[in-house]
Amino acid sequence: MSIEVPISLSPVKPGENLVVSNVPFYGDMVFKPVIIQWNGIVDNPFYSDETFKTVRYYTEKSNPNRASKDKNTLILNALFDQHPELKTEEHLDMPLGKFAKKMKIEYPNIEIRLGSKQNLYPAYRVLVNVAGGEDNYVSFNVKNLTQQQGLYIWVVDNQPEYVGIAGGPRGLSNRINLEYGKITPYKCSIDGQSQTCRSNAKLRDEYNAKKNISLYVLPIDVDKYKNDPEFVKAMEGFGFKGTRSDKNVLEVFEKFIIDSSGFRSKWNKRR
Repeated sequence: MSIEVPISLSPVKPGENLVVSNVPFYGDMVFKPVIIQWNGIVDNPFYSDETFKTVRYYTEKSNPNRASKDKNTLILNALFDQHPELKTEEHLDMPLGKFAKKMKIEYPNIEIRLGSKQNLYPAYRVLVNVAGGEDNYVSFNVKNLTQQQGLYIWVVDNQPEYVGIAGGPRGLSNRINLEYGKITPYKCSIDGQSQTCRSNAKLRDEYNAKKNISLYVLPIDVDKYKNDPEFVKAMEGFGFKGTRSDKNVLEVFEKFIIDSSGFRSKWNKRR
């Protein structure tokens, strides 16, 4: 059984398909519900990881060209230049995440100046990406999820909240289970996946609030579209010129849904 969601963010009934109608080149997009297995709240793994490179590693890089481009090196050197009392043997030998946690707990008011405008930032906040400094995240997985590429929609309390794309060789399975559902130490680092951490933190908040969280997925045959001259022409109209990657194909459908539907929750506002 399906219901038609004009994606003016109309409520979705649990267990029913979510249908986005009249999508150019596709017709009706039928998103199927999947079953989420929630594993509960887990501590930020970056803060406790013993295998992450140490603070000393970043401060003693021997290649000046490489060091000058490493965000961790730049930030740590700025921190120790401005607060030399923090450059102790104990701190230098700490894995970077454990050092960041110590800064957050014991030195929350320490700030450093960074960038051309020399703006002040809390030191612990710039040792992680913009969403990687949470105390905890939520862990979950979806069994038997397809490895095809495609689109997915998160629904909270029967209201569509977020539409995203899943590309790459393991498609939806990788995006949902290994990226969204399993936050790793690297994902929280400066070079990690801030959007993934941000979405997980959003899901964590809804989970803690005991809201009804649903996930709907739609596999898409991207080869069919990136080799279709008419679709490629339409893709160029969306601003994807000179490229026909799998990701671009998915982004065209994602952008259509967002732009034509009023899909404007704060969670999905990233363009």
